[in-house]
Amino acid sequence: MNERLTDEQYWDKAWEGLDVEEEPNRFKRFLFEPPSTRILWKQVLPRFLPRGGGRRIIELGSAPGRSLLLWKAHFDYEVFGADFSEAGLAVQRKLFARLGLDESRSIFGDFLAPDFRRTHAEAYDVVYSGGLIEHFSEPREAIEAHLEILKPGGFLVIIIPNVVGIYRRMGAPEVLAAHNLEIMRMPKFRALLEMPGLDRLYCAYYGGLNLGIALPYGDATGFLRALPKLQIVANLVSRVVPIPENRWTSPYLLYVGRKES
Repeated sequence: MNERLTDEQYWDKAWEGLDVEEEPNRFKRFLFEPPSTRILWKQVLPRFLPRGGGRRIIELGSAPGRSLLLWKAHFDYEVFGADFSEAGLAVQRKLFARLGLDESRSIFGDFLAPDFRRTHAEAYDVVYSGGLIEHFSEPREAIEAHLEILKPGGFLVIIIPNVVGIYRRMGAPEVLAAHNLEIMRMPKFRALLEMPGLDRLYCAYYGGLNLGIALPYGDATGFLRALPKLQIVANLVSRVVPIPENRWTSPYLLYVGRKES
């Protein structure tokens, strides 16, 4: 039986009252941008995905919408985001409104629901989720739902955090309990995405070092308060000496695949 490890209340609490952030200036990006951002948007994804051309992307579990703005900035896609957290979508709508993106691009709904899957069947050139499928005890159904709304020939991009290496020792118990830790081992993750009609283009750990994924939602205490300062050091070091990818320190697992035409 597939069990959700989080619910609407969990995510409403995570996003409620979140401020819409201003775009950081160049100095702040230099200090605070983790290596995972540069690796993903400038090194890995451009190798596999085409730009522009009126392509449509949907992010499942999209709140609060920040990653969709990166998709728009780097790939010039028409962006859509679906989520079942009203609080999260409220933040996303505010963020989108600042860039002139109307409310129709923020879709309230459960991506596993049959009516959602029918309404959006084969409607998108790229289907993306970042930090979604690990919130299910059996994520295969979630992956199948991604594929149902992806056009033939379209691209599937899935990212999950890696909190079974050094990050597991830093993570708050309530955060760890909301994650399926088993699929964060690369053999298990890769096997999950070996599906008929889906060609794997890339599947690997990535991100260098990102201590931010260990932070709990809400107030951080004790050692966790020091992590942002330690991350600044890691950000600066990684610009000179790349941090090797491995199952212990890489913060994410990334899959890129293409649905057969």
